[in-house]
Amino acid sequence: MEQVWTKPAYRAWLKHLKELSDISYCQFSKRIIQTKYQILGVRTPALNQLVNQIKKTDIASFLKQVGHTYYEEVLIEGMVIASLKDPNEQVTYLQKYILKIDNWALCDMTINRMKLVKKHLSFYLTFIEDCLKEKAEFIKRFGFVLLLNYYMEEAYLPLIFNWCDQYQANDYYVEMAIAWLLSYCNLINKDQTVAYLKDGNLTSSICKKSIQKICESRRVSSAEKQDLKSMFIKKDGEIV
Repeated sequence: MEQVWTKPAYRAWLKHLKELSDISYCQFSKRIIQTKYQILGVRTPALNQLVNQIKKTDIASFLKQVGHTYYEEVLIEGMVIASLKDPNEQVTYLQKYILKIDNWALCDMTINRMKLVKKHLSFYLTFIEDCLKEKAEFIKRFGFVLLLNYYMEEAYLPLIFNWCDQYQANDYYVEMAIAWLLSYCNLINKDQTVAYLKDGNLTSSICKKSIQKICESRRVSSAEKQDLKSMFIKKDGEIV
């Protein structure tokens, strides 16, 4: 593999990426991922191997050449950015990368690899806040999933509740991210989370999804689930 990425080197690499395509995995991916990008069907172990190879080269030149025709091509870009060791550099690349995200997988699979965030929690809060101010569905989701993955500490609960309060749209993938987020907040501090669900400014749709996610958890007792449902039940028997 080339140390510095030129256009010919990238074209050769892209040809290799296409050769890793798995038809059955491609069909599976198309069922669970809705995207404008072409899906090749490259399995995760192969993607990880490619990323590890890229990390041994000049990453800046790779990110300069990387295209956006194939889903895996964009995903690898995200995975490479997630591997960067400098938070300022990472955020600079992320600000451009998040504009390409059009599905949950590009969002979540990139965030899952951003282990650097855990070492610089305060630094990334500005980036998260900027994401949550955007109108685009998956940029907002990016912010909430970052909170879910790296900020599950009691000290951050007031900030999380405040940011959840500010979301008043009805984007499905953002609502689901918030529901997952609040279900984990409930594991951190049940009293604070339940009080927020009762008195916060959540939409009824998000509140309902959050309660459902909390009640799906095996770490929540049957009695707690029943108490939670009873707090949010309507006269017709529907939750929230």
